[in-house]
Amino acid sequence: MPEQVFTPEIREHLRLSLQNKSLCAIKDNHLNQIIQTWIQDIKEGYRDSTLTLNLPLLIESNIDKLNEQGFQELPSVISPDLSNIEPQLGMLPPLNF
Repeated sequence: MPEQVFTPEIREHLRLSLQNKSLCAIKDNHLNQIIQTWIQDIKEGYRDSTLTLNLPLLIESNIDKLNEQGFQELPSVISPDLSNIEPQLGMLPPLNF
């Protein structure tokens, strides 16, 4: 009976809800593991389930799909004005070799 409750639409809604609340990526194998744990616990008469998963963050899971070229123009070169630069106290800094 519990297996019939988790239709594809409910599974996808469940995935989106869990991802929005946790900000973690939940792939098919993770979702299957969550649902199988729930089904098993329901069959055994439990009302709560405990499950620990190591889920990647949503931002990390989509980094390979990133297609950003960035700002490609080189900045204009500004030549520094070195005419007003003088050593302080009339001497050059010590040269350490």
